[in-house]
Amino acid sequence: MSRRIIAVVLVVLALTSALTGPSLAAEERASYYFSFYMAYPSQGFSPGEIILSYEVASVYDLNRLGIERIGIHREDGSFVRAEYGSIYNGLIVQNDNIAYGDWSMTISPGETYYLRVTFFGSDDNGSDRRTVETRLVTAHP
Repeated sequence: MSRRIIAVVLVVLALTSALTGPSLAAEERASYYFSFYMAYPSQGFSPGEIILSYEVASVYDLNRLGIERIGIHREDGSFVRAEYGSIYNGLIVQNDNIAYGDWSMTISPGETYYLRVTFFGSDDNGSDRRTVETRLVTAHP
């Protein structure tokens, strides 16, 4: 009988920790300005095309939010070029708490690259930047 009680208690504890764990992690913020950010590259459809899917979110509306810079690097780490975000090309939004989309880049077909993506957010009190390195992706042959 005592084994059953111990088993039931262990199951209840396991379920409780499994159910409360994700909700606690969801409340943690990436920084004062960012609640979430991600960048995911994939092969495009035209020769040399790479598509960057991205999303960055804040808890509240920021004056500016989005991608400030995309550094394109070959697999060996050598720098190829950079593309810069602005409100004019849509990589940075104004007075919003989320920026997302797909950004297309054309580089040498068939070569393997990774991207260094710098997210940017600002309000009247200051600003923040966070840089992530993506996985490797091969440009469309």
